[in-house]
Amino acid sequence: MLDWRSARTLAVVAGLLGVIAASAIWTTSAQSRLSLTLDAPDVCEFELSAIGPEDSIAVGSVQVSWSISGGAAPYELVFNGQPLTGANGHVNVPCGPTAIDVRSNSRTPGIVTLQASVSDANGDLAVALHDLHIVQVIHERGTFPFGLKGPATYRVHGHLLTIPDGHGLELGRYISAGCGAPGPDCGDRFELFAPYGKIVLYRWSGGEHSRVLDGSSGRESVEILADDQNAVIPRRQQWASDSFDEVMSSIGQPPRLRPDVRSGGRAGGGLRLSLTAPAICEHDPGVAPVRWSVSGGRGPYEVTIGGERYLGRTGEVPILCSALGQSPGHSGIQRIRATVVDARGNAAVASAEQYVIRRLWSWTWTLRAGETYRYGDQLFTVPDEVTLETRLGKEDCYGGFDNQGRTCERSMVLVLSDGEAEATLEIGEVSGDVLSRSVSADLPPTLRLKHRALVASLGQAPKLPADFLDRSEALSLHVFASSPVCSAGWTSLYLNVSGGRWWPLRFTIDGEPQQVYGAGSASASTRCESSGDGRRLSIEARESGPAPQRVTQELHLSVPPTRNSRNLYVQWTLPDERTCVIGESFELSWSTSVLSSYDEGSPTAVRFNLDDRVFGPGGSAAIRCPSTQGYHRLEMGVSVESNPDLDESRYATIRAQLARPRR
Repeated sequence: MLDWRSARTLAVVAGLLGVIAASAIWTTSAQSRLSLTLDAPDVCEFELSAIGPEDSIAVGSVQVSWSISGGAAPYELVFNGQPLTGANGHVNVPCGPTAIDVRSNSRTPGIVTLQASVSDANGDLAVALHDLHIVQVIHERGTFPFGLKGPATYRVHGHLLTIPDGHGLELGRYISAGCGAPGPDCGDRFELFAPYGKIVLYRWSGGEHSRVLDGSSGRESVEILADDQNAVIPRRQQWASDSFDEVMSSIGQPPRLRPDVRSGGRAGGGLRLSLTAPAICEHDPGVAPVRWSVSGGRGPYEVTIGGERYLGRTGEVPILCSALGQSPGHSGIQRIRATVVDARGNAAVASAEQYVIRRLWSWTWTLRAGETYRYGDQLFTVPDEVTLETRLGKEDCYGGFDNQGRTCERSMVLVLSDGEAEATLEIGEVSGDVLSRSVSADLPPTLRLKHRALVASLGQAPKLPADFLDRSEALSLHVFASSPVCSAGWTSLYLNVSGGRWWPLRFTIDGEPQQVYGAGSASASTRCESSGDGRRLSIEARESGPAPQRVTQELHLSVPPTRNSRNLYVQWTLPDERTCVIGESFELSWSTSVLSSYDEGSPTAVRFNLDDRVFGPGGSAAIRCPSTQGYHRLEMGVSVESNPDLDESRYATIRAQLARPRR
């Protein structure tokens, strides 16, 4: 199975914290004086209260105000991809992917950037950005289903705390001192587990209390005295981390916001920004790669897309497939918008359209006329001028058998009805096959025609403009193995994918299908032969829709050499998480030793495939990160001058990531 690293998404709801602050402003020129400002809270909180196909979140929003001055009316204002009207106004923005731009699919809090742009009758442009810090609220009893990952701020059982970048904690037990719930005479505590121990945070509702704590090094008695009912008393227990004090000092403190960047810039300088995205993306939920390219102006370039900021002339990021502005459960057009600002403060904007197909489950839905959906492996389009209802078909079918042991398939029924008569179409959840259909004898002729149109739409692509699919880039695939040599019966494959018209893609390795989630880069494990001539692999990527594009790559894994190099000891140390930032360097260290007395003292040379230099038998070096995003093979070669049989290689994989603005 492919192990895609997914990107992050927000499914959040607002709680207002902090002081309202104005965003950064860029204007076109002193002559036009066109300007745009955004006012919004610095912080919003959300609570994920249920896990399911549609996450349950509390209801709320953040009010964002805008103000346009100068220039020449009429104005064209776009906020997070959605058009707005008026020189002044406000909009209530849900703290989630339906309004705060589109983000990758995860439940991780952090910083999201609101973006707006305005153009006037003269064609001048002004851009405004505002950073909003998302805080996740947790008050579950027992174990929270997700770990706490940095850099992010959480409110856990009423306590604000910030997890540093590169660190994570797991939420453990919540204990309410035997009271069932915190009260005026009762204290409560919860545990956060780190890799080498645990942190226990106490909150007493008032008075003096004494409790017993089971520590990681044995049972110990802990006496807590607190007069303030909001007091938080941390207790450290064998958490071997330099970031412990940072976590402790963050308790009760608001998240540290990064500042808005430059102000007083202008559009111009020949700065241009372009976006390309797959024309169709299926939301199950899913993501698709969106690529940007900048020309003109002067670098470095700061690009805002999907609520995130990046540095670079070109780049590609995964964007969540979610029809913005649509109600949950609907398909529709998504408009992805990006902003670039160069070193001189010049600004430019670009947008791309994408049709989002909503994948359905065996529930009840109300589907909108003219839109295309997928259930199981079947596409269908709701006829024009009607609303399509769905209902459950075969529910009591688990593992392919019903409660009487007969083979079956869960299903969903599509229903066209005038309230008295109906026409139906039953579709299987796994196969996508039409299991049954029926039409009432007294069904009106107009609905009969709509039912025929529904049947005719099965397996067909959505109705889009003729050139819609041609706006996407060609599908490309690059695959390499973690090692070109097969020596242990298994090897890891790394895939860099871009382009394509219809996402998600479907992959096969030697004809065997692989489940795919995400966009950009993926990994998989496969068997390889360590004898004979090794193994030849065929990896194929193809689109999900009708008449799909396909691309195939052949890969040969060779048999390891027969020479014995056990007399050469090689060790190296790789960067944390095996990632690097494009445009920067990462540190490598290594040591080698010759264990044969005959060859001891012979000159030893160390080389890396990502560097032109030759190094000695031990040391460290700064290696330049590859200039393209995705996975790259890192190879270390060691040779001993006196004995060619002692040549040795080490292989690893490093992932090059886009640079982020330093705050």
